[in-house]
Amino acid sequence: MASNSQNNRIVDEITDFSGIYARKIYPILKKYIYGGDFAGKYCVSVMSSRGVYEAKVLNIGCGDGTDDIYMTSKGYMVDGLDISKEFIEMTKKVNPQGEFYNISADGDWGTIKKRYDVVCTWGTFAEFSNPEKVCSNVASVVKVGGLFIFDYASSDAVWEDVREWRDDLGDNYRDVVRRVHGDPKIRDTRYVYHIDGKEIVVHLKARLNSLWDVASCLRPNFDIVSAYSGCTFDPVKWQKDRYVTIVAIRR
Repeated sequence: MASNSQNNRIVDEITDFSGIYARKIYPILKKYIYGGDFAGKYCVSVMSSRGVYEAKVLNIGCGDGTDDIYMTSKGYMVDGLDISKEFIEMTKKVNPQGEFYNISADGDWGTIKKRYDVVCTWGTFAEFSNPEKVCSNVASVVKVGGLFIFDYASSDAVWEDVREWRDDLGDNYRDVVRRVHGDPKIRDTRYVYHIDGKEIVVHLKARLNSLWDVASCLRPNFDIVSAYSGCTFDPVKWQKDRYVTIVAIRR
């Protein structure tokens, strides 16, 4: 992290989503962009639509535990995985019955000995640098017949250009510049958060996967049982990026 007192800017490349991101940015995003516990509610709706109740769930990218709280309130037994140690500590406080893993989604999952009925992740798949490894990791911990539920930004519905907009975050705001370019398509997004009189800059790059790319990652261990769009998050907030939800079943 570097700082510049002259322009009151903090530049944070966000390698583990701890620090100022966990303490300041994420709670605001959760309220104004991610819809509070919307992801938890959505996951429950997907699981219940397939007759899955009171299941053991692993939530990849569990964040501060808001979605875990909702899922546990509906009878699910939820454990969490997150690259941020700070988020893990937050989640432990609100979900003390859960088990938690401070590892990356595409890291070494050898320490996870439990087996789950469902593994889910929301708003994170597009940021994974090695989706093949993520799918392999999930396959190692989900039971045969279990589900992998996630959403991702589909390259099938994006265009190669630059988009700029501003999001209202209550007493704060963020400026966003997003460019999609190349083949395979790369989404390069620069967020500038204006919080407490400072600018916090977050720069993220991610490869956008087509449905066929994702199917290839899943194919060795999973069958896709449904894929649909328009169901996760607010498409206006995401500037019409098309987020596709995948439900895959472990062979």
